[in-house]
Amino acid sequence: METKVVTSKQFQINGRDFLQGLLVSVLGSVLTVILDILNSSSMDFNWKKISIAAIAAGGGYIMKNFLAKDKVIAIVGNDASLEETKKEIKSVV
Repeated sequence: METKVVTSKQFQINGRDFLQGLLVSVLGSVLTVILDILNSSSMDFNWKKISIAAIAAGGGYIMKNFLAKDKVIAIVGNDASLEETKKEIKSVV
């Protein structure tokens, strides 16, 4: 496997950001359900509250990534050396 360099530019959302935002939405919903169950000791779900929590969590994460400054994300494979990765990053920047 070789080194793969992924860039994340400011004011752009890539697929990775969207998928991570979706994951944050799901986790936010699950935590909301758990908190409701612990607080009320019943299994009644407030779907409106759960959906608002999911939208707020996912939307906030995507907005954070949208406004974040440019960054380079390097994914190093098994046989790639650290020096090869640094050269690849310098060529992108």
